Amino acid sequence: MEFKSQAESGLQLLERLVARPVIKDLTPLLPDELTSETIEIIGNASTGKTLFLTECIAKCIIPQNACGLDTGVVYIDLDGQFNITKLVKIIKRIIKNEDDNLVKSCLNKLTLINCYDSPTLYVTFQRLKLFLTEQSQVGLVILDSVSANYWQDSVSGGEKYMDTYVEKMISSLKICLEDFKVPIMFTRQSYFQSKQGDSLLDCVNRRIVFKRLNSKMALNINLKNIQNVDQIMKYIQIGYVPEVSNNENDLTNRDTALLAHLENAKSIFNELIILLSKLINNEVDLQIKLQDIINPCLYLCGEHCKSNFPWSDEESHTLMKLCIEKLCCLMHYVNIEELITHLDVSKMFVGLQCKLENDNWKKYPAAVECFIWILKYLKMPHLNSLLYLVMPLPLNMFDDYQDSSIVTALDAFQHIIDNTPSVELAMSGYDFVLLKSLETGLRSFEYQLIPNLMKCLLSLISKMQMKHLNKKNSLEWTKFDDVMNILLPRMELERKHEPIVCYASIFSLVLESTGFSCIRWSERLIPLFAEYIMNTQTTVSTVKAIEVFIQQTWPRQCSHWKVLLTILIKALYNEDKNPVQHNKENIIAIVECIRTLEAARPECIRNILNKLKECKEFQSKMRFKEYLEML
Repeated sequence: MEFKSQAESGLQLLERLVARPVIKDLTPLLPDELTSETIEIIGNASTGKTLFLTECIAKCIIPQNACGLDTGVVYIDLDGQFNITKLVKIIKRIIKNEDDNLVKSCLNKLTLINCYDSPTLYVTFQRLKLFLTEQSQVGLVILDSVSANYWQDSVSGGEKYMDTYVEKMISSLKICLEDFKVPIMFTRQSYFQSKQGDSLLDCVNRRIVFKRLNSKMALNINLKNIQNVDQIMKYIQIGYVPEVSNNENDLTNRDTALLAHLENAKSIFNELIILLSKLINNEVDLQIKLQDIINPCLYLCGEHCKSNFPWSDEESHTLMKLCIEKLCCLMHYVNIEELITHLDVSKMFVGLQCKLENDNWKKYPAAVECFIWILKYLKMPHLNSLLYLVMPLPLNMFDDYQDSSIVTALDAFQHIIDNTPSVELAMSGYDFVLLKSLETGLRSFEYQLIPNLMKCLLSLISKMQMKHLNKKNSLEWTKFDDVMNILLPRMELERKHEPIVCYASIFSLVLESTGFSCIRWSERLIPLFAEYIMNTQTTVSTVKAIEVFIQQTWPRQCSHWKVLLTILIKALYNEDKNPVQHNKENIIAIVECIRTLEAARPECIRNILNKLKECKEFQSKMRFKEYLEML
């Protein structure tokens, strides 16, 4: 008789002796017992992969006496999609119990691990050995989603073949968990595969594919057949613009998918308007609270607040306005601004948070526009207590490399600054966060962004320093001088026409904000005046800047009055060179500026003007002489 011996490690012995929960009848899609299996969940964006995993988690962590499996779960979140609020709602729905202690005991069985790069992920895999040894109740490990870090890994020299990338990751996880016989579930996008067809990866035992219903199938369920609030909300949510790829190489396909979704949204708008009309006329026998459906309706409307988005058109925008009109009538408010200010806006922003936190906003451009739309209706004092909810998204967008994202962020900043008291900004700490961010942008952004950025920055500093309360003729160094110290070198070094036009457009605003202190910068401003005024497209802007400079600095004896007059007279003389037609706007602006200069220093300016009129050299310049006579 032969005897065979088999060696095993202490870890294997411990795992063999310790009973671990059995995963069985997890969902109708997975009715059998799961042991050491690897299950792939694959599908396009917004097809319900993460929701499916959330329901699996809920089933696992709920006690057996409440229709659960009483099993611990490790959830490794790679793309920040996991929504704990959604999980709590599912738990409460299954257990039919509002007992917070029971919900907390369920959540204690979930271990949520956030990994935002591959090195952290692989370290986490190794740490799972020790964790599972100590936590014998864990019966399932979930990875969502394997493609989250692919692009940054690929750029830094990692694996570029998508299927190989997935196999390496899952194989590494399986090696770490081979002694524990714990099933693994992971998700990936449908596009994220190198092989064509339905063949399984070598490391996968079974696959579950999620597909989106086409518009005809989705709209077979209409509001006429709906009996409760949950069904109404789910139906409205079908109209939300789905998650889209933020891959710049896939923009054509993205826009095509958005346009295809537009027909869905229009159909749902039409159904929703009919339902709201019936509710207004008491023609529907539905026991619902209007507050329960108002937020989903506003999210849908906010996504179509303009007609020029890739996912909207004139028709959808018109339907949106009609829907808003019905909502206001139903809630007894005059307009949308009054409606929004009387709602619990914090809940509205929280409802958008899962789409907008971290870098998720790049996948949900419609949710971003909805956020901005709601934000614009919030004025002082309604915005004061919501800074912690409204500031994170614009700050994230401001750090993006795309100009369109930065412009949207600056627009949001401007509204927040204009409608928040300086005390609230200071108490929240966002005043200095904004200041440092905007100063950094002023140093590094392209010239096209500078006008919007400067308007925002100057408004912020005016509010922080309470400019209206400060001494008007003070020469004390202020944050406006810090701005001048950053902006002037950029203006001095610029020689291209387009940037000069951009800088000239904000010249007068900068000097007006700086106030009397701009006199300390006169040695650097005068050459810029002389250069910018000779450009036909920047003449008016520069003349306005000179006029502001005169108005701000006239109380102080200044040696630059004659130099400024020379610059203005030279610009006026330059207008005489146009043989066809003179620029009337430029001439009027220059003449008015000379009059302002004369009003500030009449004793010296008038004498010079009289001498110029009598000068024989200018007698042949009939047009220039005519300009002088206007003075």
